[in-house]
Amino acid sequence: MANKYNQKACDAGSGRGCNYLGVNYRDGAGFEKNIQNAYSYFKKSCYDYNYARGCTNLGEILCIYGNYTNAKQEAQDALNKAYYKLGDKKALDILNQYFSN
Repeated sequence: MANKYNQKACDAGSGRGCNYLGVNYRDGAGFEKNIQNAYSYFKKSCYDYNYARGCTNLGEILCIYGNYTNAKQEAQDALNKAYYKLGDKKALDILNQYFSN
């Protein structure tokens, strides 16, 4: 039921609603686990609606599951946006975990 409301919210322009859909696809909550769908909703949350946690979650799944040429750069871009532009401190932890030397 919650996914129905999150879908309506996302369709209406809510970055939070899109992020929650991404989380539920990532975790298999109410949907079959689907990382590609999670990626799509996190990306929409981040870049269409500037929702900080959507950017953080996008960066994190790209660090974990991204297996294409530009995945790490895309992850770093999303995490940088989440932390430096939108203020999500969790993004800094993930940046440090995956990108610090």
